[in-house]
Amino acid sequence: MKNVMLTKHITLNLTAEDWDLYTSMDRIEYVAKELNVHISDIFNSNDGPTAFVKAKHILDLYSEFGAADTEPYAVLRELHDYFFKDELHTESERV
Repeated sequence: MKNVMLTKHITLNLTAEDWDLYTSMDRIEYVAKELNVHISDIFNSNDGPTAFVKAKHILDLYSEFGAADTEPYAVLRELHDYFFKDELHTESERV
């Protein structure tokens, strides 16, 4: 459609438990907030494939808190697929 601009924005507010981090560690909620801020920023300023790679790197940076484990990666994948779902279809698949 001409002259129409749609934008989307994500703000994450997941807890350490939501991210499935090592919840018994000190300052773990601070780590969860850091993940939320950085990954929200990445999703809001990148395309789908680039965003996933950059966001995965953020999880890797916090590996000592369990962020690089399988479960947080699964959370990231679910968030990514939901946020970028419109980009996962080719132009010919759109109606």
